[in-house]
Amino acid sequence: MTKINAKTVLQSVRAMIANEDHWCQQHYAENACGCEDDPVSGNPVAFCPLGAARRVIGVPWGTESEVFAEVSDALYVASHAADGSCEGIAEFNDYHSHAEVLRVIDEAIQNLAT
Repeated sequence: MTKINAKTVLQSVRAMIANEDHWCQQHYAENACGCEDDPVSGNPVAFCPLGAARRVIGVPWGTESEVFAEVSDALYVASHAADGSCEGIAEFNDYHSHAEVLRVIDEAIQNLAT
């Protein structure tokens, strides 16, 4: 079994939400009706970056994961660099455009590559 790493997770997250119809704000994940859904055990069709990361890794809420922590940290650094007034990727995601969120994910991936 191949061990998943933070860069691979972020690349998958970006692919999952590249289409704006599969991205959401204000929730970690939403179902087809636009209602909040569990990103891991539910049937979501749209995600925020952190919800998508949980889905990719398969880590439910309340469960610790070293890879999720690395992903979260990388997104925090990139989102804070893009907008220093944001307290992390969740807040950045909720108050910025889809294109801006994708740029932050790209930056996080690039930062992990160096």
